[in-house]
Amino acid sequence: TLLDAVAGVLAPGATREGRVLVGGHAIPQHGVRLPAMVGYVRQEDNLSLTLTPRECVWFAAQLTLPVDATKAQRSAAVDSTLLSLGLSHIANTQLGGNASALQRVSGGEKRRVAIAMSMVCSPRVLLLDEPTSGLDSSSAHRIVATLRELASHGRVVMLSIHQPAQRTFEMLSTALLMHQGAPVVVGSVTELYERIVIADVPCPPGYNLADHLLDVTADPVAVAKLREGAAAELDSRPLEISKRPPDGPAPWEAVRMARGWKGGLRQLGLELRALYWRIGLNVYRHPSLLRLHLGVVLVLGPAVGLVFHGVGNNLASFQNRSGACFFVLCLFGFSGLSAMEVFISEQEIMLRELQQGYYRLVSYFVAKISVDALLLRALPAILFSLIFYPTMGLRAELPRFETFVTVATLINVCSGMLCAAISVLFDSLGAANLAATILMLLLLLMNGALVNLREVARPLQVGQSLSFFRYGFEALLTNELEDTIVMVDAPGIMPIPVKSRVFLAILGMDADNIPNDKSVLALFCVGHAALALLLLYVKASTWRPKFLCRPPVPRKRTPGEQVLTEVAVVNSKKGHSTALL
Repeated sequence: TLLDAVAGVLAPGATREGRVLVGGHAIPQHGVRLPAMVGYVRQEDNLSLTLTPRECVWFAAQLTLPVDATKAQRSAAVDSTLLSLGLSHIANTQLGGNASALQRVSGGEKRRVAIAMSMVCSPRVLLLDEPTSGLDSSSAHRIVATLRELASHGRVVMLSIHQPAQRTFEMLSTALLMHQGAPVVVGSVTELYERIVIADVPCPPGYNLADHLLDVTADPVAVAKLREGAAAELDSRPLEISKRPPDGPAPWEAVRMARGWKGGLRQLGLELRALYWRIGLNVYRHPSLLRLHLGVVLVLGPAVGLVFHGVGNNLASFQNRSGACFFVLCLFGFSGLSAMEVFISEQEIMLRELQQGYYRLVSYFVAKISVDALLLRALPAILFSLIFYPTMGLRAELPRFETFVTVATLINVCSGMLCAAISVLFDSLGAANLAATILMLLLLLMNGALVNLREVARPLQVGQSLSFFRYGFEALLTNELEDTIVMVDAPGIMPIPVKSRVFLAILGMDADNIPNDKSVLALFCVGHAALALLLLYVKASTWRPKFLCRPPVPRKRTPGEQVLTEVAVVNSKKGHSTALL
């Protein structure tokens, strides 16, 4: 929680008291979102397992280095970072591994990759939340040794760490022990030995000092004595720093002003290029979903076309045309369920990268949605239409075919956008799928094929107007039946020619509405996309409306905690590492 407060990454409804200063400038409560100023490595790695360490760091370099940096400069920064963190030997190994790989990336190496992504832009302050958790003693020691080396080059490195080995603990220049939200003891390792002796809880010979400090927290008397010294120490040193005048304008404000609207457009271009590059690699290395979509339409296109093949102008052919249009709606309506993974699959990665300021939410949204709409919605719909339309023997007129392709594509895109929006509301893929399936069934019920649009109760007419399947069904069916004659050949009567407009009118449809139906479907696509973006923004933002948050429960603070919140200061000029225990 303390590191989150320093970095400005607050939980929904949380607020921060006190100030965090970098170079004498107060960091805004919700952070600066500029990785070159403050880098934050969370406890969870949340890396894209499809990429290699080099590609992960290259992705970060594209988004965090200056906009005018050349490709050669970015490559040099990536190589230098990989070398300094000892990752060169696995630089081209996929983090998730593959069947043919002879080498695997260990947990400690993944942790160093996460650190490398934050270090490639040489931030002035580096914050790390439990970088050694889940690692063996040797790997943890190497991580801390690397961080100590980074801190010796004019950077501030602050980390939280639990139960480090003695040799690892001795590498820390300053340690702060926290207990129940308040400081217990602070100082160098030598000073910690002295303070616990003064508090009558000396460390036994040969015992790990870090373990002993954790044991001391079980003694209320010793904790009270140690807290008095910690409060005095925190009250003396940081306040001297906070009284210094700022050394020039705030660096993050200078960067924002330098970007301007032109620089902002260039940054937007860099963000989209980097995101499209990563998405392209993911699709190339894991094309199973794309192959499945294409395989389904390549099989169902001729199969279903043969089922409805040989349409004529009698009542049976009218039924077949209606059934074919309804099948197209169902196929592309439920195909949109695969869009559930657009955001859920990378939710943790997206939230981490947004918090670290790699890109803006709108850039991520545009890149993910556009690739999904093009590869998994438009391409399968076009391929299906090219096969199904002539196989079934529908009207061989180019304008009719163009309408069929357009409507099928819009239905698929619209369904995918809606499912993507629904997925944002859930953390579980199963729950999201169930909710989307039920909604799709309800929308299909109102499409005009199962319920007559003219006979439903007035309240249900609102539901029909909200069903994009209704407009798609009307456009597909009227496109096929417009200006045709249907022979009513019921048993026992002579065949009677009836204009198709009569049947369409009975169903509550009109061929003149085809252009309007296309426009409405396009608006549904835009509306569903806007809904998905809005829901994603609410989920990704650290801010929430008060009615969505539980009010904080006030509690009495200890004197030491008051001091800590009032003088939480990070000085960017001193190159030392601080461990938060």
